[in-house]
Order: sequence, then C-alpha cells, then structure tokens
Amino acid sequence: MQCDKRLGIGKHHVDCSLTRRAIIFSKDSCRLRKWPQNLQTTAMKRTSRHGKPRLSLNQPTTPKRACSRGVEDRTIPKERQWKPSVSSRQSQLRFITAEPVDLTLITPTGDRPLPMRLCERWISRQTFRGTIQWIVVDDGKTETELRMGQQRIRRLPRSDDPPHTLALNLKKAIPHVASEKVLIIEDDDWYAPNYLEVMSQHLDRFELVGEGHSFYYHLGERLYRPCGNERHASLCQTGFRRSAVLQSLNSVCESTDKFVDLRLWKYFVGKRKVFVSSPGPIALGIKGLPGRPGQTMGWRPKHGSIWKADASFEVLRQFIAGDIEHYQAFLNHV
Repeated sequence: MQCDKRLGIGKHHVDCSLTRRAIIFSKDSCRLRKWPQNLQTTAMKRTSRHGKPRLSLNQPTTPKRACSRGVEDRTIPKERQWKPSVSSRQSQLRFITAEPVDLTLITPTGDRPLPMRLCERWISRQTFRGTIQWIVVDDGKTETELRMGQQRIRRLPRSDDPPHTLALNLKKAIPHVASEKVLIIEDDDWYAPNYLEVMSQHLDRFELVGEGHSFYYHLGERLYRPCGNERHASLCQTGFRRSAVLQSLNSVCESTDKFVDLRLWKYFVGKRKVFVSSPGPIALGIKGLPGRPGQTMGWRPKHGSIWKADASFEVLRQFIAGDIEHYQAFLNHV
C-alpha cells in the first residue's frame, strides 16, 4: 500500500461505514494499525428484548476488523461532485460522497420541499473551505428533490411511526457518517454564511458544541422569543465529534424521544461548549413554514406568553438582514 501525501499531516481516521471496517493513516506510514485503545467500549453488557447488546451513553464501539482497501481508489467521479448553480457560484464548498471528508451534515426531512430549497440556499453560500458530506434522510410520502448532490437515505414511512420521526431519521444516518466533525442541519432553519466555519473551529477544541442564547421566530404570527439556553443548544445549532458523541446520539435516538437535543446534552460527559455569537446569532429557529406538521412545522405560539411582537419585521431584519427577501412569501402565511 502506497502512502497518499494528500491526506495531510497527522493521523487521519476514516470509518468505512458501508463495510463497518476501519483504517488509520499516518503521515509516515500507511500500514494497518490496531484500533486505538481509548475508542474501545467499556459498556455494560446489557441486552435488549431482541437479545442484542445495548450500549450505554457515550460508549463508542470497537470495529470488527481492519480494512485492507488502499486509498488510491478514492478519486471522486465528476458526475458525483456538486456543481454550484449561478446563484451560488461564489461558494467554495465541495460536496462529495466518498471519503475522506472534513465535515458531515445530517438533515432529516420529509414532505417539506420549500424549506429544503431554502436550506440548500443557506448551505450553498457557506464560507467553509473544506470538503463536505451532506446526508439527507427523507421519510416523506413523496421523495424530496435534492439539487446539490446530497447523499440521500430513504426511510419509507410506516403506519407504526411515532408522531415525531426525528430520532428515527437521525439513527438511520448514523452508520453513514464519514467525517470526524458532524453538524445537525434542520431543513426549516436559517444559517448565516459563516455558520459551518464557526462550528468547525469550535470542534477543533471541543467534542460537543452549540450556539446558546438562541432565538425562535414564527413567520406567520410575526412573533419571536429568546430561548436563553446557556447549558445546552438546540439540535439545529449542535455539532459534535464522531469518536466522542456518535454512540451517545445513537443511544438517545433509540428512545424515540422527540427532545433529542435535551437528552444528548444532559447525558454527554466530555469536553463541551455552549458559545454565544456576536453581534447576533449565526442560526435562527424558523417556525411557520409550509410542510408536513411535526414538532416545529406548523407550530403556533400562544399570545401573551414569552413571545414578543415584531409587526414590522424589524427584529427579523436584525437577525438575518437581506435574507428576509427569501421569506417574503411566507411572512403572512398562517
């Protein structure tokens, strides 16, 4: 096996998710090595009702065997590379479906084509310069059109699905994650152009990161509210390192609890950080967009609560500036 200098300096971990194998490349040698001791599981040997071992939170698993495949076959065919449209030609993002990648995005969606179009707009203009794997888990009755070469994972809806399928969709994406850095991108929320770059920088030093003091904005009601979260972040503003958090997330998703973010931040034990962006948030939780009803879609705030009025959309303009034009069609949608 020949060493590929393009892998860069230092160790580069690649998880061959489709074959459940692992290989470690280093600067000086490409020989196979044993899986690091600190990634081996010490989980309690509990079993589920199906007789399979169940892992406790924050307990990574040990791969079964090493991968003997080299790196020379990792070139990406042109037809699988993302090509920016005219409106996003300035973007330097590189969307790929092969390893290695610098950042993985996970987006659960289903029967929400208009929010997904906006989500693609926000991601296409990001200032992040690395390579990206974008996994979209689609459980809608109608398959959502994807225009940026995302990796689609289709989960057909079932009659016994819970009212909120977020946990099921995230669990479906977990085996396909290829990068050490992972971000959850929700299809109905707004993201500033530097969102991926800022989150990636924080993940260089921490294992679980998120933006605190976030805001929700309901377009149809013209109301907003501060969340005041200081010890955890909303799922749409959460990122993590795969080696430290992925198994915790998998365990949380087994509960089918719709409040995945609260459970993840509550039970994770490791290096974490909730940061506050200045001068304003780099992500905004948007409510009231059209699409399949869910935990947030179609949800209406109660008047007289902690929600505050924004009749002239002045606060919304402070949050997202010129991007307000892309929401004009929804501002009066109730």
